[in-house]
Amino acid sequence: MEEFNEQLFAACMYYITSSEVLLYIRRRCEFYTNSEDRMFDFSISIKIHDLLDSDSELGNLVLNDPLRACEIFHKSVFTLIQSEALLPKCLQSTTVSVSLRLQSLPSLPRYQMKTSSDLRKFSKFGSLAQFQGIIAGMSMAEKYTKSARFICPSANCDGSFGNKFIRCHIPGSPEHQTVRDDFLCSYCGQRLIEDISKRILGEKCVIEVIDKDAFDNNCRKFKYQSIPAVIRDDLIKMVHIGLGVSIIGLPVFYPDQQIFVIEANNIQPVEDAYENQTYLLTKQLGFQLHGPLQILYEDRKGSPWSFGLSVAFGFGGTVVPPGTYLNLKLGMLLSLLSSQEQPPGISLLAIGSDDLQVKRLFSYGAKFASRCVIHSTASHMSAFATRDRLSSRIFLEGGSLLLAGDGVCVLPDLGCSKKAIKETVLQVLETGSFQIGLQPLPVMLPSASEQPSSLISLPCQCKIWSCLDFSSAKYQNCAENSTCVTPGHVNDLNKLFINLFSLVFTVDSGPGSIAERLTSDDILTKAMGGQSQPFFQDDNLRELLHCASKLDVTIDTEAQRLIRGYYLASRRVRNSDSAMGMMPRTAILTISSLTEAHARLNLRLEAGEYDAIMAILLFEEVLLSKTGVSVLNVKPLAHANHEDLSHIIGPERDLQLLNFYQQLKRFLVNHAPDLDSCLEE
Repeated sequence: MEEFNEQLFAACMYYITSSEVLLYIRRRCEFYTNSEDRMFDFSISIKIHDLLDSDSELGNLVLNDPLRACEIFHKSVFTLIQSEALLPKCLQSTTVSVSLRLQSLPSLPRYQMKTSSDLRKFSKFGSLAQFQGIIAGMSMAEKYTKSARFICPSANCDGSFGNKFIRCHIPGSPEHQTVRDDFLCSYCGQRLIEDISKRILGEKCVIEVIDKDAFDNNCRKFKYQSIPAVIRDDLIKMVHIGLGVSIIGLPVFYPDQQIFVIEANNIQPVEDAYENQTYLLTKQLGFQLHGPLQILYEDRKGSPWSFGLSVAFGFGGTVVPPGTYLNLKLGMLLSLLSSQEQPPGISLLAIGSDDLQVKRLFSYGAKFASRCVIHSTASHMSAFATRDRLSSRIFLEGGSLLLAGDGVCVLPDLGCSKKAIKETVLQVLETGSFQIGLQPLPVMLPSASEQPSSLISLPCQCKIWSCLDFSSAKYQNCAENSTCVTPGHVNDLNKLFINLFSLVFTVDSGPGSIAERLTSDDILTKAMGGQSQPFFQDDNLRELLHCASKLDVTIDTEAQRLIRGYYLASRRVRNSDSAMGMMPRTAILTISSLTEAHARLNLRLEAGEYDAIMAILLFEEVLLSKTGVSVLNVKPLAHANHEDLSHIIGPERDLQLLNFYQQLKRFLVNHAPDLDSCLEE
């Protein structure tokens, strides 16, 4: 056994000296030379495949017996420090603490956990394991003992001075295993006492991770149980509720709480669905479309708007008839492609008397987001404070807004929601975050200074899609089948929603409307045995949206000038007449996001005037829905008649948009003649 250990020690020294680990140790020693620390921590990052190539036995030891491997690395690091005199004040090995931070594990069943039931099985192996999922909740951070110094009470004993007895935290062990009162002096046999002034504390918290398949609408018939994991020190800053993570750790059993957990060794953020898929690269766009979308893209190259409008026309053809809710579907596509630089992105609100089809359309469209959460009354909207199972700290369970991550959270019926939910949505729309109160819990905290504040603020990165029903909104004197909803038609609370949502669409589905006729024709066709074929498959559309969202789009100077000029002129006109309503403060940000998203939808790397024109037109229609007045006299196009496609997605539509462009330029000349001087300022 000794010979085998010497071989492992030699292999460890060779790996350290032949890799970047040696440079890390030297830099770390330089840092400690100028500090007053008496404990020297070294967190060694290991690429397991490189270690296995260097020495297979040492690599297998790190994977299958990480505690013993850590002892060998500890001895190697201390030997290196002594031999090169990197730390003159480091005289004893007990003052050196070494931890191994693995970057990945082999893709083998022995090291990959799939479900929570695997936790018990993996805890018997004593080897490292990896689990991927979404953080569904996390506790408040608390202190734990990283290391404690013990001394002999006898003044004449050699154990009464120096750092001969230092107890460090061992991964997977509870607090009482680090700090105990039954340690004996190896010199005289007396019971050691702790030097409290030399105790070094760290921070830890508990997170619960749930399988990402729990957010797949196709897997709703299964129940998923979260896995608790303990994370410590610098790893705490890397996690938040709703983040997709890959956890590498040691499965252990806590006998006091009778629970299996993962003692995290390393945590890495992971991309959501379809991030790891590879696509055929091209020099122009970075990828190649497939199937009908490729044919459609080649056919619509001559028009700057037709391709995006055609995709919106056929979007959701299996849920609602093609052509219905055209502007709403275009807004959904642009929301999916909007960037997250300014959370919560482009939010959508659909107002109508019959929102059943809109709900179906939202549920269908949200599945193309990186993550989709459809809120229900059985779940929390924001977060819920409870007590942690492993400690006495407060534990935050993530609600729909947090679990959606940077995807889409669908709120099916905003009008029927509780007041607390409405207030939370308002906070998110206004500030991009929300506050929750920490309810008084029967918890034992170390000191009064560590009591958490009564309110904490949590950021929200998801996009909110919601419906507002006429009946639930308690409209007053609202005409049926109205194409716009003015603030006078709704109560004060719903006015706030209409003003704060980025895009607001009025969907008419009353008797005699185009939507009702198209829906009736679709139902009759299916009842007679006919099946309407979708324009393109979901996989093709998912590929388009995923790759388009990765395009790094910039807005050119002319488009920026057009957007700012429209904002300046509209603000002057609307502020001069209170009946027209105020221009939203976030108008420039919203229009810029729409411009970038429209360029991505049409597969352009630079957003130009054509993209800005469509964004301004769409935003003006939104203002018409919000205020009932359009300064450019636009008419909303809620639905598209199949008999008049040329006016919707064809050449005549291009001509209409070019005429709107000329009208917009005249509007800027009349109401913003000093635009250039304002931009220079």
